[in-house]
Amino acid sequence: MALYYQIFLLVHIVFATVAAVLGIITLVTGYKNKLQRHRKLGPITSVIWFFSATTGIMVYLFLYVIFPPGETTNLFRAIIGG
Repeated sequence: MALYYQIFLLVHIVFATVAAVLGIITLVTGYKNKLQRHRKLGPITSVIWFFSATTGIMVYLFLYVIFPPGETTNLFRAIIGG
């Protein structure tokens, strides 16, 4: 099950990154009054952002609601290996 979650998480991270970059480009093109490019990017950006937001909610549910929590340790012990 962990492999499926990691693949799902990777897909979410990729979509979130792409949505952030496209969102900035869309805002800049609108601000610079390049409306033809802005109108072309807007729908694509919004769909990718919506998918990213939906998968983000699923990641949260997987981590904190659906599956039981795993073993935890102190941050410094995890880094040092003690």
